[in-house]
Amino acid sequence: MGEGRRPPGRIGGARRLTGIAWVTLGLAGCAVQVTPPESPLRPVTVLLLDHGRHASLVLPHGKLGAIRYSYGDWRYYALNRTGFRSGAAALLWPTQAALGRRVLGGDTAVEDIRRTVRVPTDSIYPIPVDAGLVSELLMELETLFGSGAMDVVHESAAFNLAFVPHPQSYSLFRNSNQMVARWLRVLGATTRGWPMISSWHLEAAGR
Repeated sequence: MGEGRRPPGRIGGARRLTGIAWVTLGLAGCAVQVTPPESPLRPVTVLLLDHGRHASLVLPHGKLGAIRYSYGDWRYYALNRTGFRSGAAALLWPTQAALGRRVLGGDTAVEDIRRTVRVPTDSIYPIPVDAGLVSELLMELETLFGSGAMDVVHESAAFNLAFVPHPQSYSLFRNSNQMVARWLRVLGATTRGWPMISSWHLEAAGR
């Protein structure tokens, strides 16, 4: 919760939070359609992980093997403070965001990742993309993580991730699912729909 802001009253805040939740569900609609790029020049596989309420992305990283990245609200996600006030703050106004990272090693084989991630995962979607675009996204995310690590690194046993502050504020309109959808677009995939909640459908390339 930002400095200088008073928390909403328990009843009024609950009503407002409930109203926003209904609007969120209405805007979310059906699953987000993800279409991989056609005929990547140097194909490699990235994995979209659906954890039920949020999503994360696993990228291949040469010598380090697979790396998992995630984005979310600092208090609610990184610090695992999932009470009413943290949840309301994350929905009602922009808050400090977190970038999560974990080196998993190995490759992006689905069953290996499912065992290694160590957090509940509803579905895993393999997506073929171009290795050059993966390198560009890795450079962006590793730079962000390195910059954030100069301030603070928080290890979360609950999510098996190391978190650093992310420079872009978290909000209802920039949540973990929307950030993962943005990363997929950077990799050349197409997304259709508004990913307010973690609901995904993978289509064949070229559709």
